Amino acid sequence: MVRVSDDGTVTVIYYDFRFNTPDRDLPTDVWSIHCHPSTADCTDPDSWSGEVRLTEDSFNMKEMPFARGNFPGDYVGLDTDGSNLFPFWS
Repeated sequence: MVRVSDDGTVTVIYYDFRFNTPDRDLPTDVWSIHCHPSTADCTDPDSWSGEVRLTEDSFNMKEMPFARGNFPGDYVGLDTDGSNLFPFWS
């Protein structure tokens, strides 16, 4: 999910499997990261910073409903009140 705040900051939230290990099913977390296009080139991966883990605990992606693959659903979003960003998922 991508959202741009009033000051032009681009924020992305995404699912990530970085805590996956051979002895666990498929631990999944939601993360956010942002870029400021007024001061950085957002096409450059090094311009993205402020990565934050949004989930307190990993959830098992393999427990999601199966719809041509494990599917976490369409209920994910990112909104803003102009300056603050509000991620949500279920």
